[in-house]
Amino acid sequence: MKFSTSPHDFRPMTPSSSSGIWRAPLICLGLIVLVFAIYGQTLRHGFQNFDDPLFVTENPVIQKGITLEGLKYAATAICDENWHPLTILTHMADCQLYGTWAGGHHLTCFLLHALGSVLLFLLLRRMTGCLWKGALVAALWAIHPLRVESVAWIAELKDVLSGVFFFMTLIAYTDYARGRTLPRYLFVVVLFSFGLMSKPMLVTLPFLLLLIDYWPLRSHPGVPLPRLLLEKLPLLGLSLISVVSTIRAQEGAIAIMAQTSIGDRLAGALVAYGVYLREMFWPLGLAIFYPIPQGGFPWWEVSLSLLLLVAITLWVIRERVKRPYLMVGWLWYLGMLVPVIGLLKVGNQAYADRYTYLPMIGILIALVWGVGEWSLCWRGTLGPYRWRSLSAVGAVLAMALMALTSFRQVSYWCGNESLWAHSIATTGPNELAGYELALAIVDEGRLDDAIPLLKQVLRIGPRNVEAHYCLGTVYLNQGRLEEAVVEYREALRHGEKKEARSNLGATLYKLGRFTEAAQEFREILRHHPSDPVACNDLGGTLLAQGDKDGAIAMYREALRLDPGYRQARYNLDKAVQGSGQAKP
Repeated sequence: MKFSTSPHDFRPMTPSSSSGIWRAPLICLGLIVLVFAIYGQTLRHGFQNFDDPLFVTENPVIQKGITLEGLKYAATAICDENWHPLTILTHMADCQLYGTWAGGHHLTCFLLHALGSVLLFLLLRRMTGCLWKGALVAALWAIHPLRVESVAWIAELKDVLSGVFFFMTLIAYTDYARGRTLPRYLFVVVLFSFGLMSKPMLVTLPFLLLLIDYWPLRSHPGVPLPRLLLEKLPLLGLSLISVVSTIRAQEGAIAIMAQTSIGDRLAGALVAYGVYLREMFWPLGLAIFYPIPQGGFPWWEVSLSLLLLVAITLWVIRERVKRPYLMVGWLWYLGMLVPVIGLLKVGNQAYADRYTYLPMIGILIALVWGVGEWSLCWRGTLGPYRWRSLSAVGAVLAMALMALTSFRQVSYWCGNESLWAHSIATTGPNELAGYELALAIVDEGRLDDAIPLLKQVLRIGPRNVEAHYCLGTVYLNQGRLEEAVVEYREALRHGEKKEARSNLGATLYKLGRFTEAAQEFREILRHHPSDPVACNDLGGTLLAQGDKDGAIAMYREALRLDPGYRQARYNLDKAVQGSGQAKP
């Protein structure tokens, strides 16, 4: 079997005049300016309290920059339940350059996104020979509001970094398709490996290469299908390795979410496909977190999404010969979302805007090429000049609307309170968003304002250990000790949390309930026998009960575990005074 040529095959771009030489560089510059105009405001933004601590603000190894320890950490660490060493190294490089200045980290994110948009334009121009269609796809992709989560969130650096390697891999493969040599093929393999080490979502790329073999890379009619399949096997092997390592890294989260039935997961996947399509054409009401509806997704929404997916799939298959870009673009969208669509579910979100970062390109290709072909029907009626003018005006208006919407969406990411308050306003009662908003308010010292938010969270999720713990800590800081005890006990009833038990013991101590306090500290030591703080706290509680010998023994144990523990040293010295025991 061989792929045949068609009117949609690759055509090299040959400028008709000397002015055409400057078009591509000016388009690249324009893409960079567009990205900076939308995301330049993030230079004034800070870190988010969700996931950013894991990658930067509370990760001491990453904060040290690129060191020998850091290289070992990047190669072996499972961060955010994924193995992505190049992403970790990039975070380290940012810390080396910018320290903890959040603006510098944001700068890296949107510069990589700008580079990705330029590479996408160059890729489409190289594959199809279409300058303006490629430019429009790249521009709409770069400035679409669905990109905001991936670009404005420092923790999602992996999206923009993997995107750069994704486009570079496709460009390298395009060159390889023109002249199938071993060095060119090895270059494709290396770039694909880098992409997987940035984010494992690229595992479907070998299948995508088969799609672009069908269209637009039909400039190699002599290559039989078996060879096209065979040359994808090494890339598929890399994908399988990435899949296995990712599943192992996420096995804990997968085991928890496996409690969700396959039927519910399938329903969620169908709805997610439909929601992403809706958001592409109506990108309003976007949020950082979309909760799974209590009681599951409505049957009508699942059915409507299924009918839509089946109808579009049948239509693009019917048009595959006359309009191959429709099938390629649609399968690009469907296929690239498979790893994150929720069939193998990790996390408790219904769907996430960031997952559309690369899959949306397929829809844009189908849309731009389809509208371009449809608009040709009006060229004879309007005349070439008016047709070009109206096409340009329509493209500019579409980009302007997208850019304004994205600029506003980016502004919500200026701070934690703004981001989570917007999420609640968009999605309604939201357990995670409410909790994160409460944390942001607590960090500002507005304890009274945080209490109703935390109570609302607990009405939605009464088993939320973190919310009970946070509310207990707010009560403790306000001196409402009995209420703090209730919340800490409630947190521990739903899950073991060392900090909650430690605070419960301290609160009981303040209330003079020493026996109960000692029980809590002993429980900590049962789970964490090498905890010097729990030993010290238990020593203080025993001393309050009159058990001076027991207290001294616990202080000594704390110092054995941590010889530099000053508070335990002070407490021991004070306890042995008049006890008749010798100081250590």
